[in-house]
Amino acid sequence: MRNTSIKIVIQNKANNEGLYPIALRITKNRKKKEIGLGFRCQLDEFENERFTKKHKLHKKRNLILSEQVLKALSIIDNFEANKINFSLIEFENKFIGKTKDDVFVFDFFDEIIEDKIKSGKTGNARVYKDT
Repeated sequence: MRNTSIKIVIQNKANNEGLYPIALRITKNRKKKEIGLGFRCQLDEFENERFTKKHKLHKKRNLILSEQVLKALSIIDNFEANKINFSLIEFENKFIGKTKDDVFVFDFFDEIIEDKIKSGKTGNARVYKDT
C-alpha cells in the first residue's frame, strides 16, 4: 500500500446528544477523506482506534470496526493489484457500494422535465419541477 493508509478515528465535533461520530479515515498522498461508519460514542468510550470497555457494546462494535478495516484494505489491494491509480472519491464510492449506474431521484426528475418541455407539455414539466 504505497502512500495509502487506513485508520479508525473519532471525529472532533459532537452531535446534539454530545456523542462523537466514528469514521474511517483514508490517507493517500497526504490527502485525507473520512467516511462515517454510523457509530457514535462519548470521548472516553473510544481510544486507539477501538471502543473501550466503558462502551456497553464494545466487543460487538470493535468486531464491526475490524471488518470495516479489512473491507477497506481489500478495496485498496484490489485497486493496486489491477494497477488502478484511484482517487479518494473512487475509494469512497467502492467502500459504500455506490456504482456508476446509480440513478438518483433528482436526476431522474430532471430527465422527465426535459422530455416534457421538448414535447410541449410545459404544465406537466412544471408539476415535476415543483415536486
